[in-house]
Amino acid sequence: QSLPTTVNYIDLAPILLKKKAQYKLYRKADTHWNPFGAYFAYEELMHRIQADFEVVVPVPLDNYSIDSIVGLQNDLIRQIRKPTNEYQILLTNKTEPNAVFQKRVYRPEETEIVHDFYQDYEKRYRNDSKPLKILVFRDSFCCAMVDFIRESFGESVLIWDTTFDTQIIENEKPDIVLTLMVERHLESKLGGPH
Repeated sequence: QSLPTTVNYIDLAPILLKKKAQYKLYRKADTHWNPFGAYFAYEELMHRIQADFEVVVPVPLDNYSIDSIVGLQNDLIRQIRKPTNEYQILLTNKTEPNAVFQKRVYRPEETEIVHDFYQDYEKRYRNDSKPLKILVFRDSFCCAMVDFIRESFGESVLIWDTTFDTQIIENEKPDIVLTLMVERHLESKLGGPH
């Protein structure tokens, strides 16, 4: 059996451009999207996956309450070393999440939170209310999406590495494999001009 020679990709720019008229989608002092940006990106991904797996349904935005906190310094502020705080949006599940954190397989000794950032190598969840398993190779842009993704799948395995690791795919046997990375990292994956 030969592997496909094309890559299915989803450009999230159109949906984000559409939503930015109504919502603030990015943090002020950070290169990452906020929970609204992450939610609309997640919703678009779920609609695309739903075209092939109709049982996949995005969690409605109405399931979340909107809160805010005074946030810690973010990546742009850390780069210029100018301490400042920012009001940050939080989307909090109104009910108890269905997905339950599971024991890690690949690096079990890691702590769940490193500094103030969800950047550990592996996150693993089980959700008995959903049927399919997803494996996500990701970077930091997926951090704000984790809480949404885990509610849409029976098993969610999220690996902080955008390398397409075929051994992990063989180990996990997922129904869906997703690589999620910020656009600025694409060149390193596709290779530069020759």
